[in-house]
Amino acid sequence: MASTVSESLRLAGVPRGAAVMVHTGFKGLSRAGLRAEDVVDELCDYLASGTLMMPTFTWKSVNPSQPVFSETATASQTGILSEVFRVGRAEARSLHPSHSVVARGDSSTFLGDHATDDTPCSAASPFRHLVDADGWFMLIGVGFERLTLMHAAEEEVAVGNYLEPRERAETYTCVDRRGVAHTVRTRRHLRTPRDFPRFQRLLLARGEVRADEAFGVGILIGRARTTYDFVVEALRADPRATLAAG
Repeated sequence: MASTVSESLRLAGVPRGAAVMVHTGFKGLSRAGLRAEDVVDELCDYLASGTLMMPTFTWKSVNPSQPVFSETATASQTGILSEVFRVGRAEARSLHPSHSVVARGDSSTFLGDHATDDTPCSAASPFRHLVDADGWFMLIGVGFERLTLMHAAEEEVAVGNYLEPRERAETYTCVDRRGVAHTVRTRRHLRTPRDFPRFQRLLLARGEVRADEAFGVGILIGRARTTYDFVVEALRADPRATLAAG
């Protein structure tokens, strides 16, 4: 059991120079008396020579009736930790109307071309770049139901099963931190029930994902490439492998 959140990274063998995507539900850590600012600082300090990323999704607030996304002004809807990181320590944010990601570190490698495809988790997205860089994911207080990497695997194998068709892509304006407006087309995910936790159980049983706990809050850590390849293989065998039964 880890004594701190960053201690979980060390125990999992995550190098300090690694790229790590962190997804979190902060309620458990808050009940334990932790401040979001302190946890963000701790993660930034551990990965001072690496790249720390968090999703800052905005699919609720940026939509066809409000089709403008601002890199600096549009708040994250992916939990308080991501918003504190976005405002206080992140250096850049990808230009995507629904699935933006903020980063501190090598942001140009991971964020720069997110808006070039019409899907949120394509080969140009930070989620796939994390795989290519042999990066890691960290889930704090949440499970695989929040692991966006799963959607990247879905897009790789059976994009039509998981996204609206290309002719239904929506057009948005994304304004970068210099005030330059970019036109971005994107397709929304279908509201199809998923069973991502099944893959969590399988990968834990194989020892490919490490389960830990800090302050009474569950933590999962794994290599992005290992999980991505495992899910892609399952989808190639059965394109409906990530869907909930029934």
